[in-house]
Amino acid sequence: MQQKQVRIAQIFPDGSISGMTDMVLALRPAKKTNGFNDGWVAMAQNPLAELAQAKIGDQAMRVFLMLVATLDFENFLSVSQVELAKKLDMDKAALSRAMAKLVTEGVFIKGPKVGTRQTYRLNPSYGWKGSGISHKQALADRMKIANMKVAVDNGQLADAEESAEEDKQENLF
Repeated sequence: MQQKQVRIAQIFPDGSISGMTDMVLALRPAKKTNGFNDGWVAMAQNPLAELAQAKIGDQAMRVFLMLVATLDFENFLSVSQVELAKKLDMDKAALSRAMAKLVTEGVFIKGPKVGTRQTYRLNPSYGWKGSGISHKQALADRMKIANMKVAVDNGQLADAEESAEEDKQENLF
């Protein structure tokens, strides 16, 4: 590919010219988009199959789908139960029972309260909306809470946090 030489100069209001230099014009193609213009969530098939087999009920499944559709980056949720109940045409008590069932099943994890609003986070084992490195760290954090270990390539067991840190370091290069 032949490069075109371009002369660049700065012209001042008084007509003087400064900075005449030879430069190479480089064109960079536009960044490719992932095609998910309306949002995305990566979901894990096995936990979803287990959730379907758990027979959590239609209302809890509807709440699950609506909450996944409104996930913030890094799987955080801060939703008004009143607004959510209106969107789903469900009374607040039924919505509250459905949320309690999803928390009991481990699908959503309770977070801190923000004002009067309860926050939640989708369990990263079910799905993820965020960066890959953050997903590995979130999974490691969940495993650490459950006192689980990660098998590494050499057959040894390592703390989940150590394994996530090693993955993070590998991705830097």
